[in-house]
Amino acid sequence: MWTVRLSSPVLFGDGQAGANLRPASATVTTWLMPWAQLALLCLLAVLLIGLRAAARHRRRRLAGLLARARQEGRQEGEESVLVGGALAGDPPAR
Repeated sequence: MWTVRLSSPVLFGDGQAGANLRPASATVTTWLMPWAQLALLCLLAVLLIGLRAAARHRRRRLAGLLARARQEGRQEGEESVLVGGALAGDPPAR
């Protein structure tokens, strides 16, 4: 916030010669946009959104990999039953 004080002589009276000049003043207050802070805030927001998106992507990728591994495990289990269900080292069934 900036405060500027202006002073200027003002003619009082009806404009005749010999009128008194008196100083008049006014105070003006202005607000400056905090561009650096706004830019930092935007940068932090973009970083936070990016981190959340990356974490969400990792979770989804891991969930997909786990689902695929489970499915492959189920398929292998079904295949071993379909082949005969014999474990390695068991004597063949007669």
